Amino acid sequence: MAGSRVDYIFLGKVEPLMEQQRQQYADLKSNLTRRLLSGARPEQLREPQALGLAVKFHFPINPHFLLYKHPDTNVRTTAWLTVLTSVFALFMQLIYSSGTGNASALQAAERPAIVRNASTNAN
Repeated sequence: MAGSRVDYIFLGKVEPLMEQQRQQYADLKSNLTRRLLSGARPEQLREPQALGLAVKFHFPINPHFLLYKHPDTNVRTTAWLTVLTSVFALFMQLIYSSGTGNASALQAAERPAIVRNASTNAN
């Protein structure tokens, strides 16, 4: 995947993450000030346990990557539709805002509608 950062944590490589979580647990358990600042009550603190496989994907959100290089075609399509909709909205705003000097258009005098009955002769 060009231009993206993918972080995989496999079952065999969970240990660095577990060490970090155990260190945070030990810091919270031993330091009352940290525990109070984190809002954790003593009964909420549990020693971390490995639960299984964790996979974390992170894709950059820069426009070039989203429009051209994202691996998911649905994301690329949505990005292009967003760009085209925005350009269309700006174009329509430009067309309709440059027509008159003020917001209200000049109103024409009302004329009565001409209604002729089909059974009436025009003579």
